[in-house]
Amino acid sequence: MRFTRGFGDGTITLDRQEGTAGPELAAPPVEPSFGNLHRLRRSAPNPRDVSLSAMAAGWCERFPLELRPVSLCRRYPRIANRLALCWDDRMLTHKVFEDLLVDRRGNRRGFPSEVQRELLMLRDGAAP
Repeated sequence: MRFTRGFGDGTITLDRQEGTAGPELAAPPVEPSFGNLHRLRRSAPNPRDVSLSAMAAGWCERFPLELRPVSLCRRYPRIANRLALCWDDRMLTHKVFEDLLVDRRGNRRGFPSEVQRELLMLRDGAAP
């Protein structure tokens, strides 16, 4: 059974789940559009994204003590993992830094100053 209901900025169609006794409703997947972007939420973080990988820990330890990106590794392990994974590929590393440091959307908050400093130091050190 299909239900359509208006909500100020448009309509939402809900399908009754087949095989259920009650009027439980399941919303169809939300298709991204300019009208509903504010309602989309990030998915739950992947467990690998919330902790520093062994590869990233080893990558971090390769730097001299005063140049180690400690704040980056502590606060943004996902980013440190990504950098460690692509570090030996200069073009890919350059692309990652470009994605991290250039705001193409115009509304990003940016990184805390210590993390920003470490990212810039890493980028400058990775440059050919």
